[in-house]
Amino acid sequence: MSEFPFEALATLSTGALAVAAATYVGLKQTKISQNLAKIEENKLRFDLFDRRMKIVDIHSKLISTSINESQRAPYVRDFMEKRGEVKFLFSQHIFEILDQAYEVSVDLDYANDARSKDEYHKAREAASRNLKQFQDAVHSYLLLEF
Repeated sequence: MSEFPFEALATLSTGALAVAAATYVGLKQTKISQNLAKIEENKLRFDLFDRRMKIVDIHSKLISTSINESQRAPYVRDFMEKRGEVKFLFSQHIFEILDQAYEVSVDLDYANDARSKDEYHKAREAASRNLKQFQDAVHSYLLLEF
């Protein structure tokens, strides 16, 4: 009877264990890479959401009927600084609505200074319409779907 070479069995089992360990580690690394990619994707979504919310906040301050011209001035400055980003963050239609909001804000301040109730009422109505248009238009951009 021939003897079984245990050295060959040891070499075979060592090789099999090495392949199994390498496969296990490779699968874990793949899972980690997939998780990191998902984290980066979510980070980009949150960053985009944050940048869009800043524009939404500027819009609401521009057409707010509860603040006066001096209180609105910093938001007009923010609007001018962020205006270029709007086309990147939103559609052309939203860009146009935001530009209209600036015009409405000027009308609000003018009507408030003129102390004309009719002009101020018209400006408030325009602000209300613009707010509704803007909210309807940006709604889909502010959804955080995962």
